[in-house]
Amino acid sequence: MLGIQIGTEFLDLAPNTSMQLVEENPFLQFAENSVLGSYSLPVDIILNEKNLRLTGWVGILQKKTSVQPIEVKLWGNGLQIAVCKLKFERINHHLTHISRSSISAYVLIGASDFYQDIKGLNLRKINMGPVKLFSFSGWWSHYRAVLNAPANAYEYAFYPVINHDVTGRRADDIIMNVVTYQGGTILGNAPWINEQRDVVLATPFLYLHRVLQAAVAYVGWKIEGDILQDADFKKLTMLNFKTITYATFGPAAYLQLPQVRINLIEHLPDITIADFLLAIKTRLGWWFDFDYRNKTIRIRTLNNLVSNTVKNYSQYCGAILPKIINDQKNIYAFKNQFSSTDMQNGAPAGIMADRYLGHV
Repeated sequence: MLGIQIGTEFLDLAPNTSMQLVEENPFLQFAENSVLGSYSLPVDIILNEKNLRLTGWVGILQKKTSVQPIEVKLWGNGLQIAVCKLKFERINHHLTHISRSSISAYVLIGASDFYQDIKGLNLRKINMGPVKLFSFSGWWSHYRAVLNAPANAYEYAFYPVINHDVTGRRADDIIMNVVTYQGGTILGNAPWINEQRDVVLATPFLYLHRVLQAAVAYVGWKIEGDILQDADFKKLTMLNFKTITYATFGPAAYLQLPQVRINLIEHLPDITIADFLLAIKTRLGWWFDFDYRNKTIRIRTLNNLVSNTVKNYSQYCGAILPKIINDQKNIYAFKNQFSSTDMQNGAPAGIMADRYLGHV
């Protein structure tokens, strides 16, 4: 018997209502902008007072129905199957008999559940921390500190990158984060690095693993995986072409800004969270394992999936579970039996040995 639980109550369903679940293979999906997990074909939900209340009165003609799904628990034959999203597809209103109205809905599980949460959300909406504010001198101290810091000491890194599309003061000014060395120390050059007055393009590159974790945390999920603890992976940064504005430049001089502002979300690509995750997954050969109950994504690698030993768990998948009954042996004990005269004479009338007392 099918059950759809919202809060502590169950929706009323028509007798013999069934639901067909569809499971998409995560390794055979090559679309660039979508990933499908488990979902159901539409089922009809009757409209009565209880169901109207549990679904937020979506069946009322005057109420605008939200496209946002609601979280439910799916039950089958008395067993909880999944925690998932219930999404309304169509509402049929009966103008004269509201009891004849119905709601067509379907559930989203796992990957479908997560991708419904992030649908249409831009990567620049995630939380990358507060805006950083510096004085002009404090900004250059910070710039040089980040240049010389070990990996992951900050949310981002500065390092030289050749970019032939950069428009600078000279034709050969094509380096972002140009630096010099002095006594083995990396020095971030001043705003003008020589008499030709070349502009220093200070461009932060955000660490990939920090953006990845912040992206899924924005919708209440978390991401795990051994790769996130890999020292080399944690050095990966995201390419960025937006520089930090620290001064205004004229033909022969520059004007320092009294306050230098760094807002990290401005240095993220202008794409959706879904496109970002799909691009990373495809580029690095990952697949995502979705734990919808704990709202956790586990990163798996396709390489390990192919090379690992196949394990057969079919013996644990049967519906019949045998229960072993222990055969306990009989337990014996001695029991003293007294008569009414024993209290006067002081000696027991007799002792019954090896009398069976039964199971303890």
